[in-house]
Amino acid sequence: EIPSKEAVELMQRMRDVIGIIFDKRG
Repeated sequence: EIPSKEAVELMQRMRDVIGIIFDKRG
């Protein structure tokens, strides 16, 4: 089972990566 803290951290990292990708695409 994944602890809630790790799940939140993972989701935040994914959002950061997706945000950077969309930012570069314009």
